[in-house]
Amino acid sequence: MEHYLYHFKEVDATAREVLIAVLSDLQFNGFEEMDHSLLAYIPVKDAEQLSDTVMKQLGYPFSVNLIEAQNWNEQWERSFQPVRIPEDENMLPEIFIHAGFHKPHPDAHYNISITPKMSFGTGHHQTTYLMMEEMLHIPFAEKVVTDFGTGTGVLAILAEKLKCSKVLAIDYDEWCIENARENIIENGAQHIELKQADVFIPQPADIILANINLNVITENLQSMLGALKPGGILLLSGMLLQDENYILKTLQSYQCNNITVKHRGNWILVRINKD
Repeated sequence: MEHYLYHFKEVDATAREVLIAVLSDLQFNGFEEMDHSLLAYIPVKDAEQLSDTVMKQLGYPFSVNLIEAQNWNEQWERSFQPVRIPEDENMLPEIFIHAGFHKPHPDAHYNISITPKMSFGTGHHQTTYLMMEEMLHIPFAEKVVTDFGTGTGVLAILAEKLKCSKVLAIDYDEWCIENARENIIENGAQHIELKQADVFIPQPADIILANINLNVITENLQSMLGALKPGGILLLSGMLLQDENYILKTLQSYQCNNITVKHRGNWILVRINKD
């Protein structure tokens, strides 16, 4: 699948996080952060909605190149470093996310091998880290899980390693579905069902994971809450600090009262425990 590479220049660390959130809403699905710039990837088929006017309104100079998918893989392999959760190198990692060409960590509780290609979710991004860190505090054993916006499949794979009974992993993008399937096979996961869909599939679930963006979350929130079993847990991320008040008010309008919010950098995770 061909992609356009947008190279945004003169972007500091704080602005990069905001820019990633905005671009995610515009169907960009791969990012690489540099010291003072941001590389953003969008499938050619999704780029038709973009115009020079829209992109210039973002406020950063940029260049655009057409690339082949394998060029991304080569670039990623040169720069990918394993992810530790917790990230403190003086502690043994609970989760160790690595590429296929890295050795698993001998003392990690959960080793996950991920080749992201153009998909989102390696643990490097703040929101994926937040989700996986919180998952360690949830009893997954024998639970039914839905992973909405699965990307690389990393959250679904962790859910299986945490002994859930089955996972429904959903993504709108065929490239993500293909990539997630490869990662599922690589990790020997056997209880993950992949489905391509533009919206949440409302099957009853004990735990729902949604690491996407504010717009997709709010558009599908009623469906997710309806599918969540009593006593179930909904984890939401992909939202910025500036979104916190809005998402909390939205959740309260659905009579969600047992809510916890966690922060990492400029990003938030929201946990809802359903009564």
